[in-house]
This record gives sequence, C-alpha cells and structure tokens, in this order.
Amino acid sequence: MLSIDPGTVRVGLALSDEDRVLATPRGVLDAGDKLRLVASIVQTCREEEVTRILMGLPRHMTGELGAKANSIIDLSRKLADATGLEVELVDERLTTVEAARKLQDEGGRNPKYKKRKPSVGIDAAAAAVLLQGWLDSKRSR
Repeated sequence: MLSIDPGTVRVGLALSDEDRVLATPRGVLDAGDKLRLVASIVQTCREEEVTRILMGLPRHMTGELGAKANSIIDLSRKLADATGLEVELVDERLTTVEAARKLQDEGGRNPKYKKRKPSVGIDAAAAAVLLQGWLDSKRSR
C-alpha cells in the first residue's frame, strides 16, 4: 500500500510491508507540477507493486473539509484514473503533529537527525503516520 500526505510544496510518501503491518516513510516529491507529480506517483506504484493508495484529506478540527480539500479530491481522481487503483481519502488531522513528535524523539536518540532541518522528512513521516493508523485500525477489527 502507498500512503500520500499531500502538501502545497511537498508530497510525502510511505509504503506498507507486504503483510500490511508496518508503514515506512518512502520520501517526498515536489508538489509544484501536478502532471509530473502524478507521473512520479504512478511510477512508484509500478516499482513497488502497489495495490491500493491512501491519501490524506485535510479537515479542520470540527471535521469540516479544509481549504485544500477540493484540490486533494481532484488529485485522488487523477491518480485513480492513471493507476487503475482505488484511492481512499483518509482524515489526516494531526498526522503532521504526530510525525513531528516522532522525528523530534528520534533526534534525541540519533545524532544524524540533529543536523536536519525540522521540515526535512516531515511529509514522508506524516504519510507513514497516516498509513500506520489505517493499518492498525484494520487489524483491530
């Protein structure tokens, strides 16, 4: 499975293992050129033999759709058409906050993270948080 944390500047990607137990950050893509973004995601899906895509959908804490929701929904449709895969939109509230905490915790134990800027890797980490939450919810049913 592929998880996507879409942003206006960068798009974070994460993948699950074959058993759909563990989510791992895959990297980030530039969000500027939408055609190139879709092509890059399609390529990742082929390379990683992805069978399903999750995409974060921005919502306010009240549950209402965020300002960027329409562009995310449009992107999800384009990806579904380009890949032939189901794209499930998933509430992404607080995923970036949780990812930032995890990266900060790692930085406390791992010296290589201390040299990074805080935003480096946050998008992919947020995609991993989104995916891990989805995986965990499916296992607990």
